Amino acid sequence: MASITIRGIDERIKQRLRQQAARHGQSMEEEARVILSAALTEGYGAIDQPIRTMADVLSEVRKLLDEVGGFDIEVEATAAGDHPASRVAQRGPKAA
Repeated sequence: MASITIRGIDERIKQRLRQQAARHGQSMEEEARVILSAALTEGYGAIDQPIRTMADVLSEVRKLLDEVGGFDIEVEATAAGDHPASRVAQRGPKAA
């Protein structure tokens, strides 16, 4: 089994971990293992969830937009160094 060392933990967090471990009748180390395991096996960030790439996310967004008819975005030409995202104008839903 692997080991890690976590430095720089706020003293208040350490104290809360100590208290919670005592309430559960286990060591701080065991309590930390339980917390980490629960955080990484349930919900967002779960280790059994596939890692999503930006392409995956954009594909899902495209599917959702297609379901509602999509929309058009007009991007104006910009001067050098000007970020195009600051000049995006949404024109509303696409005509079907």
